Amino acid sequence: MKFLHAFLKHLSNRDNGIPLVIINLLLFAAILFFPVKAKVLGDQDFHIEAKSIAAYLHGLNSYNEISITKAPGPVLFYTLPYFLAGKNPSDVRLVNFARVWICVLSTIFLFWAYKSLLRIFSAQISNIFALFVFIIPLHVYYSMGILAEGPAFLSVLLIIIGFIKFQKKEGFWTFVLGLIFLVLSRPNSILCLPIIFSLGLYYWYFKKRPMSGKYLLASVYAGLVIVLITTFVKMLPNERQTLNQETYLAYVIHIGRFQFRTEEFDWRFWDGNNRSDSRDYQNYISSVHALESQIENSNDSKSGVYYDWIIRDLKEHPFMAVKQFFVRIIFGNTLRINSISTDSFSIFGIKGKTVYYAITIALNIINYLILLLALFFIIQKSSWKKYWPLISIILAIWIFNGIVYIEQRYLFPTRPIIYFLASFGFLLLTKKDNEPIAA
Repeated sequence: MKFLHAFLKHLSNRDNGIPLVIINLLLFAAILFFPVKAKVLGDQDFHIEAKSIAAYLHGLNSYNEISITKAPGPVLFYTLPYFLAGKNPSDVRLVNFARVWICVLSTIFLFWAYKSLLRIFSAQISNIFALFVFIIPLHVYYSMGILAEGPAFLSVLLIIIGFIKFQKKEGFWTFVLGLIFLVLSRPNSILCLPIIFSLGLYYWYFKKRPMSGKYLLASVYAGLVIVLITTFVKMLPNERQTLNQETYLAYVIHIGRFQFRTEEFDWRFWDGNNRSDSRDYQNYISSVHALESQIENSNDSKSGVYYDWIIRDLKEHPFMAVKQFFVRIIFGNTLRINSISTDSFSIFGIKGKTVYYAITIALNIINYLILLLALFFIIQKSSWKKYWPLISIILAIWIFNGIVYIEQRYLFPTRPIIYFLASFGFLLLTKKDNEPIAA
């Protein structure tokens, strides 16, 4: 404990904003040569659609070739660097421009969050927050691919900055923009809007807290803008042959009904290459064949057939759904490297399963300590009464993915909020009885 007090004293009066910028830039440079990276083009949907819009802006594509079939946020986010990459660029050039784009923005936003924490709270809090961000730099890892996680990370930083500034009755529109970009980037966070609206109404009307009314309005404004943008997206030609949002959601929920259904500890990635011998995966494939056959032999829509099966399955197996929910939450909060197999994993010339599992265990010790610090702060000081707008976002993403389907990256947008809360938890845990806490 003496070491922790010495560490806090070292951080107490230091503005490390410039070192934060340098560290973030160095991490982005280092990950380029690291053997473990996110999937470069992701599922390719965002890449293909951003590339098409950029080509249209250069006059190379017709308007009818524009499509946004899934989350519009990442497509629009990557369109700008793709446009700046010039006419007829290679995919390598596009990805590199996107990486520079997100590197610059993440550096700016992290610096902005750091300075906001420094101004409103303390150097200790801002430095601990920076430490937690960099100790497991997933934001850099995910930024190596054309994924939703990069823009979602930036969106949550905006939300945190807006929340911090709320302490001085500032930052309303920053908070609103963060909500908009988060939902547009990660539609699995959509529940945050009704949750924030409901809790904002409760605290404003019943508890007479005027500031809570601001959060209520923020959720309303964000919701209206999101509706306008999604309406505009539906008006685009969208002639690209892929699943639309409604059908895609039915498809994902159907997968979720088999995820951890009987194999709670089979955490392999959900595809045929990794799980061909999995009983749950085999049952899923059989169900797909049966439903597709039903669609071919009827006039029913694909989404209608899938949703009918999903509702029937939930009614028949309610307790299984509850079990799957909690397994998903544990799975989603446990860090694992899926981009490379355990046998081929290597770092600093050391290869094989032993080093893979050693690193995984070490990462998760740190990971769960941070989670416990955040939980400690929320409970110990009844901080949920003050920090409920941020906690609402964590709950929204956990609830949605716990019910529907989960990949570990789906919970990544909650991590900056967890780091933020854990910073106060760390300070609360290590402070002496006569020391005040900034929160």
